[in-house]
Amino acid sequence: MRRMSVVINYSPHLTRFRKDLLITETTDPETTDKSFWVKNPDTGEAFEFGEEEFFLCQAMDGTSTPEQILAAFNSRFDLVLTTKDFEDFAQQIGESGLLESFVALQDVTPLHPGHQAQAPPEPPNTPPQRLPKALLVLIGLGTVFFCPYFYRAGGDIQLLPPRQFALQAQVDSQITRVFYPGGDQQQLKAGTVVALAESVTTENEVKTTTQAVHQQAAVVSSLKYQLQTLLDTPRPDNIKVAQAQVAVARQAVVVAQKRVQVVQAQAQTAADQAEFSAREAARYHQLYNEGVSSLQTYENAEKQAETDHNNTLEKEQAVLQAQQAVAESQQSLGQAIANLNLVLAGPPPDQIEADRWNVKAGEALLRQLKQQLSFYQDQVHRTTLVMPITGRLVTPYLKQKVGIYLKQGDTFAVVEDSQHMTGEVRIPEENAADFKLGAPVEVKLLAYPDTPITGRVVAIQPAATIDTTAPIIPTDPAVPSSRSTTIVNPVASSTSRVVRVLVQLPNPNHMLKASMSGYAKIASHSLPVIDAFTRPLVTFIRVDVWSWLP
Repeated sequence: MRRMSVVINYSPHLTRFRKDLLITETTDPETTDKSFWVKNPDTGEAFEFGEEEFFLCQAMDGTSTPEQILAAFNSRFDLVLTTKDFEDFAQQIGESGLLESFVALQDVTPLHPGHQAQAPPEPPNTPPQRLPKALLVLIGLGTVFFCPYFYRAGGDIQLLPPRQFALQAQVDSQITRVFYPGGDQQQLKAGTVVALAESVTTENEVKTTTQAVHQQAAVVSSLKYQLQTLLDTPRPDNIKVAQAQVAVARQAVVVAQKRVQVVQAQAQTAADQAEFSAREAARYHQLYNEGVSSLQTYENAEKQAETDHNNTLEKEQAVLQAQQAVAESQQSLGQAIANLNLVLAGPPPDQIEADRWNVKAGEALLRQLKQQLSFYQDQVHRTTLVMPITGRLVTPYLKQKVGIYLKQGDTFAVVEDSQHMTGEVRIPEENAADFKLGAPVEVKLLAYPDTPITGRVVAIQPAATIDTTAPIIPTDPAVPSSRSTTIVNPVASSTSRVVRVLVQLPNPNHMLKASMSGYAKIASHSLPVIDAFTRPLVTFIRVDVWSWLP
């Protein structure tokens, strides 16, 4: 890795655009614009420049002054670039690590726009001057000291027992079928069905609630239909029917009135006839008394007068009936007109609001029933026991548990994650800020010193503690056979403080065992060599020596 001093600005005869950069030229096929990708071989960073920016970079060759570069740029691109713009651009290039310092072999007279550079005089025939060896040594040491160094925080590691999970019954149920015996090394993927169980009570609740949901859905549909019928009132066809009823009633009144006129005329005719018959009977009675007319003629006249009188009474009764029919038809007409007005007015707002509340109440009850049904269906689904993680079943003789009844929370089997191991790394507190959650970790165990193991940080203790003992090995409290033990750590100092970090390591071949120990390094960030190897001294000066100052 090459050594590069930090250069943050361009100065003629002192700095220049680096010669070791990897440059790739590309052309946009649509716009034919050129772009240049410049990669820093030290850090791997890549920067994209346009044609104008790349021209400025190449112009910073260590011999041209800023005034010459600006004149050439403005002439080349027909643009006006100020000195301030150039200085800001040069500073960005320097901060990106794209400038390097160098020692000019000869003095070159700065050029100004429009001035032709003169050829330098021929050097005398003397041997070239060489830099002093001490200067070369200092330059070499400086190069080494400022080379980037990938710093890693390290500490002792101890492997914890594999993670264990209790496969528990989530509802009261009875085991009906078991697919794996357990107690062997068979690896099962997460989500694999281990056993089936049934809950008669829960399944009955599902059926009952399903029927209630269907019934309530029918009630809601009926309520919505009633409400929609009210909202659609008055309908055009209803208005037409009501108007037709009014027209029929009006016609009935007209007919009844005409009937009254006809019957009254008949009654008048009958009355006239009765009056005439009565006079005739009286005349024939007088003639009979005088002996001019016969008794038979008299009696016939009397009968005719009586018949006409009775006919007159009947006609008068018919007139009364016809008048009553007119009154009834007029009443029917009033009812038809009232019905038409009611249809045209539509339903009352209170009735519409009441029906809307009925619909909302029905829908709320339907949602409640559906939630209950979803809960019971989920309970039925939870009777199936599945692997919570990828691992193996530790509990043996599982097939002998067919038929047993498990209450909610009872443990059916213990599952162990044998594909991953968790280790606890004790990092000195002065390195606590050098890494973060998810950082890569490289581990070398005493049992496998030639086999590096890579993992990642999964947890960081929120407080620093005194490192007097090895970690207390945590276990799952749901597993009856689990215990907690404390292992004395003879290496730890009674006064040193550490931050405990949990790292996860792959264990596909099952070669990692609980309580194995070794050393772990957590990836941090890049630092200069001198900074990485003098951190303890720098920390001592910044903290301890600072604390001594008054």
